[in-house]
Amino acid sequence: MRQALLATIGFVSFQAFAQQPSADRVLSSGHHGTILSTGLEDPRYLLSFPAAQRLVLRATREGQVPVEEAQRSLQGLPYRLENLEGAGVLRRVGEQYRIAYMVLSVDDQRAISVASEAYGHSLAATFVAAAPRYQRSLRATRMSSCATIWRSSPLRATR
Repeated sequence: MRQALLATIGFVSFQAFAQQPSADRVLSSGHHGTILSTGLEDPRYLLSFPAAQRLVLRATREGQVPVEEAQRSLQGLPYRLENLEGAGVLRRVGEQYRIAYMVLSVDDQRAISVASEAYGHSLAATFVAAAPRYQRSLRATRMSSCATIWRSSPLRATR
């Protein structure tokens, strides 16, 4: 009885260890912008689990994954498919899950690097040269927006 209990505890401990976030990446991902969430709403956390990374790669490669298979692939994780959906990683279409964001292959990234080497400097220089014009335009837009809001504000009538 004691050996069976120890074996069960060992197996459960091994499963829990196998489903931990890992630095051993199956998928490299990047996020641009501001993430205003943590935990189950944070795609970086959700994708820190190799099982989730494999699911995303499969959805990318095959175009879609049946709901039942997607659920099975995440068994033992501390979250559900709905969390991946809510974080914008996967989207449900009928009884299938598809990738919900743009995925770039290594070849795509190389092509972007080549184009940015050729055109990036001139684009940046053009933007810097035109920056004062953009700033004037932005200030004018802000001022006209503020004036429009103030004219239509019910607070103005009470003053």
